[in-house]
Amino acid sequence: MEPLTGYWSYFGMFFAAVVSGAIGGFAFEHMPAQSQCHMGSIRVPRLSNDKKSFNMGFLSNILLGAVTAVAILYFFPPETQTIVKDANGVTVVLQS
Repeated sequence: MEPLTGYWSYFGMFFAAVVSGAIGGFAFEHMPAQSQCHMGSIRVPRLSNDKKSFNMGFLSNILLGAVTAVAILYFFPPETQTIVKDANGVTVVLQS
């Protein structure tokens, strides 16, 4: 496990979650299924037929995967260890 020691390590963890979630969303888009979602083929983003809404196509699954991966970090935060020496010189490891 990679220790989280500063700002850049948290940013790296966040970035890794976004990228891996986006890859998962892209892979999900390619899963064949017999559904009305037309999965298994890439749908290009476009305006809908009524010109009032925008269909994000394959980008919706990529965005959903990235957001979900970051949301998981809220429920399962990384564990950090802090090593502290007390006045007697005894080392104490604090988990947070």
